[in-house]
Amino acid sequence: MLSIDREALNRTVFRGVYDPACGPVTPANPLSSDAAQACPKHDPAAAKKLLSDAGVQTPVKVNFIIGNTPDGRRIGEAIKSMAADGGFDVQLEPTEFSASLDVTDAGKFQMFQIGWSGRVDPDGNITPFVSTKGSQNISGYSNSDVDQWLNDARATQDVSKRKELYGKIVGKLQEDAPLIYLYRMKNLIGVSNKVGQVQMLGDGLIRVGTAGFVE
Repeated sequence: MLSIDREALNRTVFRGVYDPACGPVTPANPLSSDAAQACPKHDPAAAKKLLSDAGVQTPVKVNFIIGNTPDGRRIGEAIKSMAADGGFDVQLEPTEFSASLDVTDAGKFQMFQIGWSGRVDPDGNITPFVSTKGSQNISGYSNSDVDQWLNDARATQDVSKRKELYGKIVGKLQEDAPLIYLYRMKNLIGVSNKVGQVQMLGDGLIRVGTAGFVE
């Protein structure tokens, strides 16, 4: 995590269009907080020191499943280069998307790069991925405190309480690092004035079930 320069990643891979991100809660969400937006600083020397203090011989070889797409390759190459400064030798494995899901669902991976369309409520961006019984918890992460905080946040409508809980959750996830958040996508969409009834909802996905040509 310390090896990754998110600003540089966004600038070189996405031409500065996306937002660097360190957690699952967007700053635009009313449940965000300073704690939820905290971000570990880019410090590859500190990453190397952690490996040295742990008695690990560097470089540490890590296999990294990425998408077999131009963006996937660019992301992979950027992370490989940055991680090298922190003492890691990242081996890229470009893989077709559905095949990558089969492999990672079976737990046969070390690192895997994947995106998420996002949900309006932070719970939908966190619980499936890091709760012990989460439907998309392919890392196998399990932390009883995180499970409890997630349950507590789901059980209250108190905004200040939920903000506090999500801040604690993000802090713990950055400490344990079952996931490393890199960037927040922006949906750039062009629609002709000849097309109507295209629906855009808060999750950023386009709905065209009601769309059609306008006379």
